[in-house]
Amino acid sequence: VFSWCAGWIIAGNEPSGAGPQLGTASVVEVSKETLKIRHDGGIRIITGCILACDRFGNLITTIRSEMLPEPVGSPDIRVDGMIVAFARTFGDVPPGDPVADVGSGGYVEVAVNGDSAESRYGRNPEIEIKITPR
Repeated sequence: VFSWCAGWIIAGNEPSGAGPQLGTASVVEVSKETLKIRHDGGIRIITGCILACDRFGNLITTIRSEMLPEPVGSPDIRVDGMIVAFARTFGDVPPGDPVADVGSGGYVEVAVNGDSAESRYGRNPEIEIKITPR
């Protein structure tokens, strides 16, 4: 969205012509408490939430890739308490299964192979995403 708007403005168009102004109902408020890193008995636990949803229904979290346990391998990821596989591509899990990966923006994303994570989990910022090393 932002690159499209930047291209629109660079081409000499008025910013107001890029589309309708969004009301505050379209804005998801995320507090500073939505991303927590704590240690429990030497284990680093990262807790985040849903930040946004892309046009494919993938859920973008508040967790950046550099926060993942080293080596990344296959951390234990839970979305609203349910275990989700961590993989490099959707094809690494069977159709219909949820998968977490690192998206092009550098954030951990939750998707469903061949379906929409938004329709499965919702886009509520209250949904907890928890990552721990295995």
